[in-house]
Amino acid sequence: MSNFIHLHVHSEFSIFDGVPLLNQLVEAAIERKFSHLALTDHGNLNGNFPFYLAATKAGINPILGIEAYITHDISIKHKNTPRYHITLLAKTAEGYKNLIRLNNIANRDGFYYKPRIDFKILKEFSKDVIVLSGCTGSELSDYILNNQIDRAEELITKYLEVFGNNYYLEMILTTLPESHKINQALLILSKKFDIPLVITNDVHYISQEDKKIQDLLIRLRTDSDKQIFHIDSLDLKTLDELYKFKKLVADYVPDDVFYKACEMTLKIASEIDYTNIFEKQHFLDKDHENSFIQLVKLCEEAFERKKHQFDNVEKYFERLKYELKVIKYLKLSRYFLICKDICDFARNNNILQGFGRGSASGSLVCYLLDITKIDPLKYNLKFERFLNYKRQSTPDIDIDFDAEERQKIKNYILEKYSPDCVADVGTYQIMGAKNAVRDTARALGFSTKEINEFSALLDAKNITSLKDTTDLSFGDTERHKLLLEYARKIEGRVKSIGTHAAGVVISNVNLDSCLPLIRANNNLVTAIQEGRDIKYLSELGFIKFDILGLSTLTLIKKILTQIKQNYNKDIDIYSITFDDPVVYEYFEKCLTDGVFQFESKTARNILKKVQPDNIEELSAANALDRPGPLIAGVVDEYAKNKKYKNYISYMHPEVKKILESTYNVIIYQEQVMELYSTFTKLSLEDADDFRKDIIKELKVEELEKYYKKFYEGAKKYYNLSDEQINMIWDRMKAFAFYGFNKSHSLAYAMLAYVTMWFKVYYPGEFFAALLSLSTPEEIEMYRFEIEKVFKFKIANVSLNHSKLEFQYVKPKTLIPSLFVIKGIGQRIAEEIVAHQPYKDAADFLTRVNKRVINSRVIKILENAKLLDIKNN
Repeated sequence: MSNFIHLHVHSEFSIFDGVPLLNQLVEAAIERKFSHLALTDHGNLNGNFPFYLAATKAGINPILGIEAYITHDISIKHKNTPRYHITLLAKTAEGYKNLIRLNNIANRDGFYYKPRIDFKILKEFSKDVIVLSGCTGSELSDYILNNQIDRAEELITKYLEVFGNNYYLEMILTTLPESHKINQALLILSKKFDIPLVITNDVHYISQEDKKIQDLLIRLRTDSDKQIFHIDSLDLKTLDELYKFKKLVADYVPDDVFYKACEMTLKIASEIDYTNIFEKQHFLDKDHENSFIQLVKLCEEAFERKKHQFDNVEKYFERLKYELKVIKYLKLSRYFLICKDICDFARNNNILQGFGRGSASGSLVCYLLDITKIDPLKYNLKFERFLNYKRQSTPDIDIDFDAEERQKIKNYILEKYSPDCVADVGTYQIMGAKNAVRDTARALGFSTKEINEFSALLDAKNITSLKDTTDLSFGDTERHKLLLEYARKIEGRVKSIGTHAAGVVISNVNLDSCLPLIRANNNLVTAIQEGRDIKYLSELGFIKFDILGLSTLTLIKKILTQIKQNYNKDIDIYSITFDDPVVYEYFEKCLTDGVFQFESKTARNILKKVQPDNIEELSAANALDRPGPLIAGVVDEYAKNKKYKNYISYMHPEVKKILESTYNVIIYQEQVMELYSTFTKLSLEDADDFRKDIIKELKVEELEKYYKKFYEGAKKYYNLSDEQINMIWDRMKAFAFYGFNKSHSLAYAMLAYVTMWFKVYYPGEFFAALLSLSTPEEIEMYRFEIEKVFKFKIANVSLNHSKLEFQYVKPKTLIPSLFVIKGIGQRIAEEIVAHQPYKDAADFLTRVNKRVINSRVIKILENAKLLDIKNN
C-alpha cells in the first residue's frame, strides 16, 4: 500500500471543474494501491454517499469531506465580500453530521453566488471536523500573498483555539509562483506554531492527459475560449510521482519535511472512524407501534363505511389483515398516515385527485384510506406487486393532483411537517450526447452552422450515446477528431442540479442533522438522488413522497366549474360508473381529442383494433400502447382473440383463470406473478422476485433456478407435459418484452373514461376547458373534431364577451379567451374583464387603466379588430 493518502480530491460533482467520475476515482485508487481516498468537492456533499458505497465495496477506505467556501460574515452579501476556500474532513460519524449542518447552512443562509459559511458557524459545528488550511484560494494563502503575516498568524491562532490537533497547514506543490511563496511561508509558520504540514495535490483529474478535459469543462462553465486555469499538475499522483514533481518544482521543501507531511496524511487517515456513519435509520417514524394503532383504527372505520360495496366481506377482511401485517412488519404505518393526510387536505380543499397511479392501486389499505380510488379485489390487483415481506425497498405511492393546485399541496406539507423536515428531491441533469457535441464544438471554436450540422448528423444516425459508436466521424482534421474525443469524455457527467418533478422527502428529524441539501434554481433540494435506478435516499432510510401535478385533473376541474356555472350542478367524478356503452362507443370511434392517454395516433389505432366494451378492455388498450406490444404484434393477437373469444383454447384451466380477462394474452406483470405462483405453489412474494428478475434479461443460467422450480411444480401439482410447461414458460419469458403494471394501467384507464364521459355528456364544457389549456397550435389541431364532428362553432374574440378562459354558450358556441390574442397577458386580460361590458371603443379607452392598456396594447387590439366593439 502507498505511504501517502490524497486528502483533497475533486470529482464530477465539482461541476465543470472536476473531471473524474466517482467510479473512476475508486478504480484509480485501487490501481495506485491507495488504502484511503478523500472526496472534497467544491461547496457540496453530493458525491459523498455514493462515493462511500463505491469505495467500501472496492476495499478502499473513504474519507468524506468538502472544499467549503468561507467568508467573514455570511450576512454580508456584497460583490466585494471576500470568499475563500477551506478543506474540511469528517473524522467520525458526528463529524460528518457537522459537515451536513455546515453545508445546509451555507446553502440556505449563506448563499451568495456560492454556498458560504463563516468562522462563527464553523466553530459552532467543529466537533470531529478536521481542517486543512486550504489551497491557493484560502484565507491563509491570501494573507501570505499580500504580505499580511500578522493576520496570517492571528488566523492560525484562531483555528488552533477551536480545532487544536485537528488543524493542519495544507501544502500543495504546483508550478505557480504564488504556490512557491505560500509554501515557503507555510514552512516557517509550521515551525513557529508547531503545526503539522500535510501534502495534498488538490486533485481535479486522474491522469495528466485529462488536464485538457478540465480546460474544456472550465471553458464551458465560463463560456470562454481562453485557458482559465493555469495549474497543470493536479492529477492523482503516487508518492513517487509526487516526490519527483517536488524535486522538479519545489526543491526548497526539504526531503524530510516532504516525507513527514506525506506521513501526516496516513496519521489523519488512521484517525478516521466512520462506525455507524450511514447506518440505515427510519427517518419517518420513531413510534411505529402508535402509528400502527392509528392506521388500524382508520382502516377499520373505513372498512365499516365501505363494506356494503364488497361482494365477500370476509375475503376483504382477510386481505386487510394481511396488508396491515406487512405494513407493520416493514414499519411503514406513518408513511400511509401521511399519504392519507395529504389526500384528506386535497379533498377538504376541493383539489381533484387521480384514481391512482402505479402499483399502489393494488392496495386495499390505500383504497380504504382514499389514497387511491380503486377497489383492488374487484379488479384482481395484487398487493404483492406494490409491497411484500421480501421487498425491502421503500414503497412508491405516486399521487396525482390538479396541476394548478399542486403548490397548495406542497405548501401544506411544509406547514404541517415543518420546513426543517421537508425538502424537494434533487436530480442530476446529465450531459447527453448531443449537448456534449454541441458544447465541445462551441468550446473548440466551430461555427454555429457547423455545430448544427454535427447535431443533425447525430439525428440522422439516430445516435443517443457516443460511448459505443464506431462509425461516427465529424471530419478528418485534428480539431474534428478532438471534438469526438472530448465529447465522449464529457458525455454522461453531471452538468447541473435540478428539482425532481414530484419527489418530496419528509423526515421526523431536522434534515440538517442527517441529509445534505443543495441549491437548484433558488430551491433547496436533497443533494442525494432517488430515481428509477438510483435509490440512495432509500438506502439511508428516507422515503420519497411523489406529489404529481396532472393537467387532465386541471381539465376536469375547469369542466366542473363550467357545469356548475351553466347548470348549478355538482358532479362527483368518483361516483361515475364504468359501464356506459355510449362512452365506449366514442372510444371505438376514436373521438379522443383531449382524452387522457388516448390522443396519439398509435392509441387511436389500438382502439380501432381492440374496440373496448368495458373498463378491463380499456385498461388493456392503454397497457398495449407502448413499443414492446406494438413490435411483438400483441395488439393484433389481443384483438383477434377478443373477436373469436369463444374459440380460444387455453393450455390449462389455471391459465384460463388468469388470462381469460385478457383473452389468453399476457399483458400485465401481475399475470406473470400469478402464473408463476400458481404452478410452483410459491407465494406471490416469490413470484414478484421472479417478475423483477425476468425483466432484467438474465442469462440462461440465472433463469435456470426459476425454470427448475416452475418445471418441478407444474409436474408435481398439475402433471403437465414438458411441451405444456415449456409453452407456458416461453410465454412468460416473452412478457419481459412488453409486460405492464395493471394497477397503473387500470387507474389511468378510469381517468380516461371519466374524461370521455364529460366529452359525451357535456361536450360544450369539455371543449371550453380543453381549449383554455391549449396552445394556439393545439387549438387548430382540435378545430376539425370540434367543428366538423361535434358541430360546435368557435366564435371570434370579443372585448365584451371573452374572459380569461374559453366559455361555452348555447347553442353550441365556444367563445375564445382573451389570451388567444398574441401579446395579451394575465394583467391585461384581467383589466379588460374587470370593466366589461363596453359600449364602444371610446367607452373602453375611457374606463381602462392606461398604465395597463397602453399604446402597445391598443395597437394589438386594433390589429385584432377588437376595438370595433359594436360589430364584434
